[in-house]
Amino acid sequence: MSSFVIPTIRTVSDEFTVSAKAPPSKKQKTKATGSKKSTVSLAIDTGCVLHETNLLLRTALVWRIAGLLLTFNVTEVILVEPKKEAAGALEVKNCTEFVETLLSYLEAPPYLRKALFPLNPALRFTSSFPLLAFPHHSTLTTSAQSVRYREGVVEGSEPYVRNKTLVYAGLDKPVRVPGKYPRGTRVTVSLKQVPKKTAKSSLNSDCFEGDVVSSSAPREKGGLYWGYTIRRAQSWKDAVSSCSYKGGYSHVIGIDRTIPSSTGNVFGELQNPKHTLLLCFLSKPGKEQLSVVTHSTNPLPFALASPSYEQCISSALTELCTLRKE
Repeated sequence: MSSFVIPTIRTVSDEFTVSAKAPPSKKQKTKATGSKKSTVSLAIDTGCVLHETNLLLRTALVWRIAGLLLTFNVTEVILVEPKKEAAGALEVKNCTEFVETLLSYLEAPPYLRKALFPLNPALRFTSSFPLLAFPHHSTLTTSAQSVRYREGVVEGSEPYVRNKTLVYAGLDKPVRVPGKYPRGTRVTVSLKQVPKKTAKSSLNSDCFEGDVVSSSAPREKGGLYWGYTIRRAQSWKDAVSSCSYKGGYSHVIGIDRTIPSSTGNVFGELQNPKHTLLLCFLSKPGKEQLSVVTHSTNPLPFALASPSYEQCISSALTELCTLRKE
C-alpha cells in the first residue's frame, strides 16, 4: 500500500464548534454575499482505486479525494474511465461506478441520503469516516431564516394547492415551491425571507415558501461553495470537449507526477477572476492525455516514481489556492 498524507479536513462538528464560539464578522458576511464566477474542475482516472487491495482502502482513497474537493472548493469532477488494456472491462465499469456512487454519497447532505441512496455494497464502509462539512450539509432544522438555500428532495404534489410541490429540505416543515417535479428528485431551493411583521404568523404555517433554483445559484449569486457536480467521460478528449460551461475551459492543465518539477509558474497565468480551469491528473501520461492539455506541470518539488494520488492532487490545489489568494 502506498503512503499517503491525510489532508486537514473540517468535519461537521468542527464547523459548529467554531460558529458557536463567535458569530461571523461584518467583513465575513460581506464577502459571503458576493458572487463567484470562476470554477475549478478536476478530471481523474477512476482506475486509481484499482491500486488498492480491498473495499476499505478504496473507500478511504475516495473519501480523502472528496475531502480535498471540499477543502479547495472544486465545483466539478470528471471521471475518466481507464483503458480496458490496463484493466478488465468489468473492472473498468465497476471502478467508475464505485467512485461515482461514493463521491455522490459524500457530497449529498446526510438528511437526504436515505431518500437518495438505496442499500449498496459500495457504501459499506462510509460510516467508518467522519462526515465532511460541506456548506449545504447544515443540520439546522427549526429555522428557515438563518439560511437562504437548501438542498432537498421532492416529496410530492401539494394536496390542497394547485401547481405546487412539497420538498423535504431537512427542516421541521416542508418547503412549498411552484411547479411540478418528479417525486424523489433532488433540487436546490431558495427560501423566501419572511418580513418581521409576518414572522409570527408564518410560524403557524404548515410549510415554508421557496423556489427551485439552479444548483449553481448559491455559488453564482450567493458566493457560497455548494459542493460539486459529477460527470463521466469515455476519454480525456471527451472530458475536455464535453465541457458543461459556456465557452469551454479557459485553461486545461495536465498534472504529471512523473516529470521534473516545472520551472515556469503555470498557475500564475490565471489572472482572470472568471476563469474556468480544468486540472487533468494524468496517472500514466500518453499521447491522448498530452494532446488535450495546454500545459503540463508537476506541483511536487521533485519527480516521484510512484507518489500518492491524493498527494499530487493536494499539492496542485494548494499551489492554485495560494496564487488565487495573492
